Amino acid sequence: MTRFSAGMSACALVCAAAATYLWVENKNLELKFDQERKRFQEHTQQQDARYLEAVAAFNAYLEHPVERRKQQASPENPVSRITFGPAITTHSSLTLSAAQPLLEAEESSLRQAVSEKYRVLFSEISLDATTEKQLQSLLLERERLAALPTVNYFSAPESFEEHAQLRTQALDEVDQRIVDLLDANSSRLFELTRNSEFEQHQLKEVTDSLSAVNPLSHEQERTLLLAKLRHKEAFNIAMRDYAVAQSNKRAMADEAVKALTRYRDDYLQEASAYLDEEQMAALTDFEALSFEEMEDSLLASLQTQ
Repeated sequence: MTRFSAGMSACALVCAAAATYLWVENKNLELKFDQERKRFQEHTQQQDARYLEAVAAFNAYLEHPVERRKQQASPENPVSRITFGPAITTHSSLTLSAAQPLLEAEESSLRQAVSEKYRVLFSEISLDATTEKQLQSLLLERERLAALPTVNYFSAPESFEEHAQLRTQALDEVDQRIVDLLDANSSRLFELTRNSEFEQHQLKEVTDSLSAVNPLSHEQERTLLLAKLRHKEAFNIAMRDYAVAQSNKRAMADEAVKALTRYRDDYLQEASAYLDEEQMAALTDFEALSFEEMEDSLLASLQTQ
């Protein structure tokens, strides 16, 4: 009878433990589902906002074609000054009026993004007022192009590559106009920072983690950012070369991991010259996890190609 009771007790403990485990797992799944649902809702809202912006911008173009084309207007090209009829103007005015708060908020957001993203560039340049205004305008145009949706749920799959090429061509044109305004050193800073949102976000996380105990100076932040962007550039060049030279997916994956490891090690080695022991420990811990996630993402993308 004692053995039977002990066996029943053990079985009850096992069942209780299993029930507890399942309850915890269920709560974890509910939490993950809720997080994914919120993320999807936020993504949908962002997409809706971008589509509204694109529609409003197009309607503004229809309402004021002269403003859009005034740089192209000439006596030899009178077609460039043709305006549209009142029916279209009336309709677009209503649409533009309804979307005006959204457009103003988006404009403010873009200006803030330009100010933050290119702060290193702005700290180095010395331009006259007219040229600096041109630069600001072109950087805003670049951010709009980069954020503008070119495909949606109804786009044909065969149009994806075409749209990507059109975006790349437009960005290349704007980039060249920006470079034309800058000297060699400033052009280099622009090339490094124009696609640096992710790295700047990462650096801010490190800076925030150290702010209360051992904050980074502005010069340290600047030096770390540019160091990482240089090593990122070397990594991207290596990946491009591997893609051209290597057709075997397994070999490509091995080379990618090696290049990513060099990227991490070279960056941390350079960073160690500018940070104290505590700051370096925080950066190393952060980048260990960051590069591990990058490796997982990189290998997953190579496997799907």
